[in-house]
Amino acid sequence: MELSVTLPLKERCKIIPLSRHRDERGCLTVLESNNDRFSYERVFWIHDVPHFTQQRGGHAHRTCKELLIPVSGSLTVELSNGQETADFHLSDASSGLLIPEYIWCRLYNFSENFVGLCFASQSYDPAGYIHRYEDFVQEVQLIKQQMKFI
Repeated sequence: MELSVTLPLKERCKIIPLSRHRDERGCLTVLESNNDRFSYERVFWIHDVPHFTQQRGGHAHRTCKELLIPVSGSLTVELSNGQETADFHLSDASSGLLIPEYIWCRLYNFSENFVGLCFASQSYDPAGYIHRYEDFVQEVQLIKQQMKFI
């Protein structure tokens, strides 16, 4: 993890295509727990987001990775590594956005029918969250400084 903190944002955060099977009956999209791209311990979903909700998220994880899949509808995900920021518009149920550790995440611009499925690499741990952007930037800078001496 520590070495990846220094990589550019677009190298760390990626849209991952999922295994999709289409025929005359429709589509079947698969994410297996033994895949080589992402392993997960926890699954949760976001739905029934009120139309007046400005945003969700607004935090970073210290050790947990997440894969966010827009099962229905769309949203915009703003990601930051503390130096650069990128927006990802998600609307394809056959791909997901990989959000690694030490990436600030803000979800906004939800469509009315949005349902998002999120696969987390770890079980819920409140101590693993950074809730203030300023604290996030400080932690990332500290990690980068420590890496210079390794």
